[in-house]
Amino acid sequence: MYEQGTGVTQDFAQAVAFYRKACDGGLAGGCNNLGLMYANGTGVRQSNTDALNYFGKACDMKEEVGCQNYTRLKNKR
Repeated sequence: MYEQGTGVTQDFAQAVAFYRKACDGGLAGGCNNLGLMYANGTGVRQSNTDALNYFGKACDMKEEVGCQNYTRLKNKR
């Protein structure tokens, strides 16, 4: 909601914080979304290394889109 500004004022830093909390709590979608934030430099300093880390975590949790994002970014390097 914070990333899109749905029902709240758009706040990328808050979105990153919630995605991190979700990822740390074992939610693969949170890891993938956090990876996207790092890949795009949205709310955080852009970092392909961090993006790959979070996409990898999502993939390890069987999140197919996380695996796809990991492969796409890895091949882009």
